[in-house]
Amino acid sequence: QFIDKYQKFSIKYIDPKTGQIVEGEYLAPSEEIVLPDIVPEKMNSIGEYDLDMEFIDPQGVYRMLIEGFMSNEEANGDYWRDLLNGNVNYDVFMNYLRNSVGGPENKNYWWPMTSPNGIDFKPYGGYYRSNNEISYTNKRAYGEGVYLDGFYYSFFTYSQYENSPVLNRFVDEIMKENYLNSLYPITNFNDFGSSFYKPNKFFGLLLKNNHFIFMIGSMALPGPISEGYEDSLIGFNNEGRIEDVDLKIVSSVILTYIKGMYDWSGKDRAENKFYCTTGFPLACDNGISYENTIPIVKFR
Repeated sequence: QFIDKYQKFSIKYIDPKTGQIVEGEYLAPSEEIVLPDIVPEKMNSIGEYDLDMEFIDPQGVYRMLIEGFMSNEEANGDYWRDLLNGNVNYDVFMNYLRNSVGGPENKNYWWPMTSPNGIDFKPYGGYYRSNNEISYTNKRAYGEGVYLDGFYYSFFTYSQYENSPVLNRFVDEIMKENYLNSLYPITNFNDFGSSFYKPNKFFGLLLKNNHFIFMIGSMALPGPISEGYEDSLIGFNNEGRIEDVDLKIVSSVILTYIKGMYDWSGKDRAENKFYCTTGFPLACDNGISYENTIPIVKFR
């Protein structure tokens, strides 16, 4: 959904007293994306920028992400055992969340980042300044906690990002806030001049107002690409038109992100790379090829 806010614009005008041309500012309304009320325990579209896609089983994908957070023993096994008194499973954690009240909104589904005995959760995401690499970090990238009542999602093409000031501001703000807090999506950076905050492809969970948004999108055009690679970037194929193949691409990207939650190992960084998706299985060794993926999203 959108709301109107007032934004300052610079103008030049003639001062009626002096007759001189001077510079000033005026306020004009500008639209802004506001996250809608969340429907508990499922995937929730932000409303406008989702490529007209919805999840076939929104409750099931919500559960997959929750179980992904709980999956990596090396990264967070001690945290989960302490938080859930040794009984680490999905149903126990959901019962915990439904009764966990806290955070800035003082409501339930609050997931604290520190267990009762002081063990910190290691957040998951991409790796700083690296292509298609996953990481669990010792930094408090999730802050003091997150509301897990549901997950938002947003999917968009480079064309949408470039041509919509509303989407552009929304994505830029989220990306910059998360990078400052050491939370990174999985990215494929443009090697031909795009800025650090503007990868040509990215995907993953980012935070906005203590809620997660699963974003898949593009903020820059890629450089020269080999034949076949272009369809690994949603909406880039066929001049940005969204087609049936993008259902598979979006699905495999999400499944690749979740797979990395389970796979990550701190023993060998090289094993945490190549988490991406293409039509060529060997091009993304640890990712999921979309070629044979059964879609988990559909067009409305």
